[in-house]
Amino acid sequence: MGSVSTKSLILLLAQNNPKSFISGSLITLSSVLKDYNRNEFHHIYPKAFVNSLEQDNIDYSVNCLANFSIISRADNKKIDCKEPSQYREQEMPDDSIDILNSALIDEQKLIDNNFNDFIDNRSIKLFEFLKTFI
Repeated sequence: MGSVSTKSLILLLAQNNPKSFISGSLITLSSVLKDYNRNEFHHIYPKAFVNSLEQDNIDYSVNCLANFSIISRADNKKIDCKEPSQYREQEMPDDSIDILNSALIDEQKLIDNNFNDFIDNRSIKLFEFLKTFI
């Protein structure tokens, strides 16, 4: 939370009206940044899952900015350490395209469980969205 890059990412994501991964309701930046909720920025690909992968084949840190999304504490606890394809199937609504679009996430890249491809794709999506403001 302390770096300029992280704060900039949060503000960028907030501009796209992020939605709850579980309910689909809008997430407001003020509610996410309350003291009790400050650390509820979801690793889209959870640490435990990425750490279980063959580390020689991982090109990015699990803590890279492209692996984070704004999420509520309740949603984060429900998703927990599940693989992305697993939490997409078990926790997210069947029609979650609006939710994923609001987080600048490609559904196919999420459910493929390929961390490197996901980060490459999400980085491009974040950059393209950022360019709309420049």
